[in-house]
Amino acid sequence: ISRLLQDKMFYISLKNTVIFLLAVPVSIGLGFIVAVILNQKVYLKKLLRGLYFMPYITSGVAVAFVWMLLFQPKQGPINGFLRGIGIDNPPGWLSSTSSSMVAIDIIWVWFMLGYNMIIYLAALQEVSPELLEAAKIDGAKRGQLIRKIIWPLVSPTTFLLLMTGLIMTIKTFGIIQAITQGGPGNSTTILSLFVY
Repeated sequence: ISRLLQDKMFYISLKNTVIFLLAVPVSIGLGFIVAVILNQKVYLKKLLRGLYFMPYITSGVAVAFVWMLLFQPKQGPINGFLRGIGIDNPPGWLSSTSSSMVAIDIIWVWFMLGYNMIIYLAALQEVSPELLEAAKIDGAKRGQLIRKIIWPLVSPTTFLLLMTGLIMTIKTFGIIQAITQGGPGNSTTILSLFVY
């Protein structure tokens, strides 16, 4: 233990893991919003649900290579779009120590969004339509319905997603290993890579 506590790399990987864990609540929040939208009468609802869930069932290595191409600093479409809207010096994403962990967080949010959405959709099916109808009759607006009725009713689901999301994020290895191998300059080394 004393050797571990004196290892500078341990503290770097601990800090990176904490930054990586910030993707979990963001993914849960976005998953809830998408689930609420797709729980209504939306054109091509089943297709959209499938498309949102697709990244979660795709191979982590395949996801890694696609995002490596998207985040390419000089010829990648993301930086091409940023240059197109007037940002002259877009971030280096995966090739920069300052932005690589943010890029990994973006990938992880995208990867987990479909899973969170599907679980929230299951929870939203259990919300009583009579309860929502009664609230509408009492004058509740759409935002109030979501904030005061739907969100509290799905709070056990939120807790489940938070716990499973934290566990999955802490044990993540394959995607980061395939994309950056913990680099550049150990800026994406999380605890699982440090242990490895």
